[in-house]
Amino acid sequence: MGVRAWWASSLISLSPSLSLQAIQATLDLVQEQLETGKKVTMTNFGVFSVRDVPARNGRNPATGEALQIPAKRMPHFAFAAKLKEGVAAKT
Repeated sequence: MGVRAWWASSLISLSPSLSLQAIQATLDLVQEQLETGKKVTMTNFGVFSVRDVPARNGRNPATGEALQIPAKRMPHFAFAAKLKEGVAAKT
């Protein structure tokens, strides 16, 4: 079951198994939206989005051979100000 399901079930009135299902459904939804290029905003938590990383030149560290690293799409997360402030206040 894991800590996340136990922790979530202690915060809301759901069993650990239902909590785990809710967490997994949320994560699946975020992934599906990102795969279609959409942003996902979680108020007071942050924004998940996709960024295009351009192709670039690189080098094989083992051989030193130059190579072209292809362009790709990468998931990105921008923290909400409230989350940043909350973490900073705990240090």
